[in-house]
Amino acid sequence: MSNFDPVLDHFLFREYDFETYHCAHFARDVWLYLTDEDLGEYFGCLLLPRAIVSVKNLKKRKFIRLRRLETPCIVQAKMKDNVVHVGVGLNNSVIHLNSRLASYVDLNIFLRDVLRVSYYATSHSRERFAAIMGQRDS
Repeated sequence: MSNFDPVLDHFLFREYDFETYHCAHFARDVWLYLTDEDLGEYFGCLLLPRAIVSVKNLKKRKFIRLRRLETPCIVQAKMKDNVVHVGVGLNNSVIHLNSRLASYVDLNIFLRDVLRVSYYATSHSRERFAAIMGQRDS
């Protein structure tokens, strides 16, 4: 992961907890770091205790649907076990948290366990990301 941003490495030590910290919390934290934009209002009830991540719960009208992974974007996937999963797309990879571990993997590896995937951004995510990364480089 350090070939992208070494500071993101600290996200890989986050631990999953079904009740208090799952993939939606993790994606929110990574997105906030990358864009300074809090997705709490967009994710709605996904962040409540014991929330089950559901396509219906994600307030898609707040997002712009993308045709492919862009940096950064929200990656929403329906997994082969019918669980809906959320991560953040960066440089043709996905950083995400599942019940076993947090990881940053190539998109093709991530897609091995996926039935369906969608990519989303907010109206300002690209500009915010570029500005924040520019500040961190200087």
